[in-house]
Amino acid sequence: MGKRWNWKQKVKKGLVLSCLFTAGMFLLLSGASAATKLTVTGSTVNVRGGPDTSTNIISSVHKGEQFTAIDKRGDWYKIKVGGLEGWIAGWLVQAKTEADTPTGYAVVKSNSVNVRNGPGTSHKVLNRVNTGTKLPVLKVSGDWLKVQLPDGGTGWIAGWLVQVQQSAEQQAASQQTPAKGQSNNQTSGPSENQTGIAKVKQATVTGDIVNVRSGPGTSNDIVAKVNKGSKYTVDEVNGQWLKINLTDGKSGWIAGWLASVSEVPKSSPVIPTQDGNGDVSIKDADNGNGNSIDAGGTGTGNNSNVQLVINNSNVNINVRGGPGIQHNVVGQVSRGQRLGVLDRTGDWYKVSLEGGVVGWIAGWLVDIEQAEASPSPGDPPVETEDTDQSDANNPGAPVNLKRIEINQKNDHTLVSIKAAGELNYDMFLLANPQRLVIDLKNTNIGDLPDKSLVNTKAVNQMRIGLFAEDPPVVRVVFDLNQAVVSVDKLSEDRRQLDLDIYVPKVGEFLQGRVIAIDPGHGGSDPGAIGPTGLQEKDVTLDIALKLAQLLNENGARVVLTRSDDRSVDLYQRTAIAQREGADVFLSIHINANVSRDKNGTSTYYRRDTGDFPPGVDQADNRRLAGAVQSELLRALGRRSLGVLQSNFVVLRTSPVPAALAEVAFVSNPEEEQMLRQEIVRAKVAEALAIALNNYFAPNN
Repeated sequence: MGKRWNWKQKVKKGLVLSCLFTAGMFLLLSGASAATKLTVTGSTVNVRGGPDTSTNIISSVHKGEQFTAIDKRGDWYKIKVGGLEGWIAGWLVQAKTEADTPTGYAVVKSNSVNVRNGPGTSHKVLNRVNTGTKLPVLKVSGDWLKVQLPDGGTGWIAGWLVQVQQSAEQQAASQQTPAKGQSNNQTSGPSENQTGIAKVKQATVTGDIVNVRSGPGTSNDIVAKVNKGSKYTVDEVNGQWLKINLTDGKSGWIAGWLASVSEVPKSSPVIPTQDGNGDVSIKDADNGNGNSIDAGGTGTGNNSNVQLVINNSNVNINVRGGPGIQHNVVGQVSRGQRLGVLDRTGDWYKVSLEGGVVGWIAGWLVDIEQAEASPSPGDPPVETEDTDQSDANNPGAPVNLKRIEINQKNDHTLVSIKAAGELNYDMFLLANPQRLVIDLKNTNIGDLPDKSLVNTKAVNQMRIGLFAEDPPVVRVVFDLNQAVVSVDKLSEDRRQLDLDIYVPKVGEFLQGRVIAIDPGHGGSDPGAIGPTGLQEKDVTLDIALKLAQLLNENGARVVLTRSDDRSVDLYQRTAIAQREGADVFLSIHINANVSRDKNGTSTYYRRDTGDFPPGVDQADNRRLAGAVQSELLRALGRRSLGVLQSNFVVLRTSPVPAALAEVAFVSNPEEEQMLRQEIVRAKVAEALAIALNNYFAPNN
């Protein structure tokens, strides 16, 4: 999905971070990666506003012309032509990927450090390297570095386990004689040049989405996130970490290798002024409280939405072919209109208009409305937190299971599993006979009894046993009396897992209900794309149409936010539900992750914060999400990633109880092939219909 998926290989260019601290100046590497060169093979080839033939033609190119691909979706490549960015069909070009070029060196600081096949501990270990090993760095992804191994192979290593050294080119650059009035020594506070102009250090974020931590190191808590292109004043430098001032008055630390640092004059505030042509120019203000747009709001593949608000003006605003007023006007938008952000350059935001037209709008004309992990065009993948975050290759000391408490309240069986450390688990449902199974990873069973009689309406008994020994896995099995709904919730410190298990009422409860079904993505936004090209938008639409038929056959009235392959604004989706008087809103999505091993099913409802529409109770949201999750698990037999909370736009703005289902991972080869099957999509539709019926059952 919402993190949403983008197969774009992120190219982080030219990162040279220069700061002075007690040990002297240090320079860090850039995240340059392999580039794909395209040679046009067709005689005259159209360049379109989106990655399909239904979008508008914005330019054309000719045989033999060469371009560098800046993005890829399916069989389409994104290129830049004469200041415009557009898409070209992959079957009309010859693509050649150039080899990675080392941009620095990583010197290993610890013994036996794992080298993995991807950027994260969830990826398999390929090799191990020891203290002092010097490895060329090819790419950067978050806190991870892609390195070249001594045998010529490549892999990923954790950035906090190495010391980064500059490349020969960076060394040469750092040894150049400083310009007049400058010095090689830089401080993190304000400075002055020979003209007496005060300067401050400014960090520009170069990573796509970068964690801000409470202290200088990855062991500290994450307190915020900032996006590519955001600019912040640097207060302090500690090793390779930068302390920055955030826009809310707070401060935090970011990794220096995910930002570039420069000295900038301490400037006065700026205020926007109308130029009479639908654009606004920026002029210096000697006084007053004019505010500049917070550059931290967006970035490439960001998940924000922009609401356009023009101060003291009702004129339409120009959308231009490139990031600047020198580019041609390609369209206009009106006050109050919302647009999904695709990219950002300086103070300009790249947006997609109706009809597939892509253009740029001045940032000082818009308010930035953050929508957490919104599944909109250009979004990065939504990172569904895994219930199992353990490292199978380096599990550490086992966690001791303290106790399991079971209570009954109004026919609901309430279970609390408590441990002395963080819990990592897999959960799934089995049929014939009905069972709920939880595998607690790297956990000691302690002195808990192997069998306990529960004897509630939902659960007959609980069985506990050691399922594996190295590392230890404790299997907890609840023998069920019949099919149940189960909602699991892990505490913030991951030391307590709570389950709410109940039997849904039997009956037909859909008659007369108005149900809004929202197939995710559509039109020029394909959503997540699988390894063999399966597109999320096609799967969600097919499931939604099958579900609509089932609901109609059982007496419900269905409102579809889209019934064909078209783009629908996120806010418009919930507006449709409100206009049609829907009783409930269900959004259907397919998940994705950079790791192809990631798999499973999850269902979301909105967070507890913020204002709720009249008549919407958070308990209803949670009950709906639990019903959906349980039936999907029963139908598909996949592992559960849980009933989770997130402020997706469609959940946050829904006027009625709402849930968002992430059926499976299209990025996982096994689940992608599963989602291709007609019978599986039919099973998903049936499961969702049963879940909605269960939700409407009285007194659940």
